[in-house]
Amino acid sequence: MHTGHQYHEFFLTSPRDLRTRDRFLRLAMDRLPPGADVLDFGAGTGIDAKYYASQGHRTFVYEPSDAMRECLTEYCGDEIGRHCVIPVSSTLACRVPAITANFAVFNHFDRLGPLFARLASVVERGGFILASMLNPWCITHRVTTKPIDAGMSHRSMRPKCVYQG
Repeated sequence: MHTGHQYHEFFLTSPRDLRTRDRFLRLAMDRLPPGADVLDFGAGTGIDAKYYASQGHRTFVYEPSDAMRECLTEYCGDEIGRHCVIPVSSTLACRVPAITANFAVFNHFDRLGPLFARLASVVERGGFILASMLNPWCITHRVTTKPIDAGMSHRSMRPKCVYQG
């Protein structure tokens, strides 16, 4: 498994993963109101966070992996210094209109119900959760929130699930 700098370099150079990330970011940007805050859940090395910040979105980043967080701190150092990217140690440290989770972060959780209940308490009324899943079929019966839009594809990393509160 890639972590930290190795992950970062791989995902910045893989044509397939660059296309996947671009599709996800376009979905997020289509839904984010101008200047809205976002929580990048499982922010990895900060690739998405840096993009959101460059588009005028203050971005809270939650990343539990030390190696990923170290790389994120380096990659988003300027944005962190300007308080455009804000590392948080708990998802409850912010209240936002949008939560994004790209590149299958939710696939690392056995029980999605409690996770989504916690995230739903962070999302402002009318906000949304946008997730990229390796296996989106597992989410349909385990999530306690209401899906409003789900696009499925046969290719891994392309499925999306959107929750709107």
